[in-house]
Amino acid sequence: SDEIGSAIQLAQKLINQNAENIKRIKGAAENKIHKLAYYDTLTGLPNRTLFIQNLTEPMRESSNNEQTERFAVVTLDLDHFKDINDSMGHNVGDAILRGVGKRLRAAMPESATVSRTGEDEFAVTLPLDKDTGEARDVAAKILSVIRSEPFKVFNEESQVRASVRVSTSPDDAIAPDHVPN
Repeated sequence: SDEIGSAIQLAQKLINQNAENIKRIKGAAENKIHKLAYYDTLTGLPNRTLFIQNLTEPMRESSNNEQTERFAVVTLDLDHFKDINDSMGHNVGDAILRGVGKRLRAAMPESATVSRTGEDEFAVTLPLDKDTGEARDVAAKILSVIRSEPFKVFNEESQVRASVRVSTSPDDAIAPDHVPN
């Protein structure tokens, strides 16, 4: 009877360990699925799906509220990026995209969200206040960060050109799904 009791205790212990392992594996899988669904795998930045979700919430709040928080939406398109990929290769193009993401993230305040919204497109959302200035100031800073110095990849320097579009909410009353790509 002691052998049976010990065997039952051991079996119960193994069942509990397996249950904990399954919970841990499930949690890790859910985190991985979330990351794949909402973050760009190349840059680690939020992707277009998360960008739209994050943009929708403040717009919804502003339509239900007298005191509307103003924020900038700046979209950035790397000009002629296909030419970089075609002439220098996708490894160089990928390194430049990662570099653009890092520069944008480093240049923007914590309150900003930097996203990669397309192949060669990024977007920045930023609450506007006395510290951040106006949307056009944010756009000028973004262009400056991209144009300030060439991107160095594999001992090669590449100057990247970019175009920006600026919207201010609620002033421009843009719908999240109409943000330019």
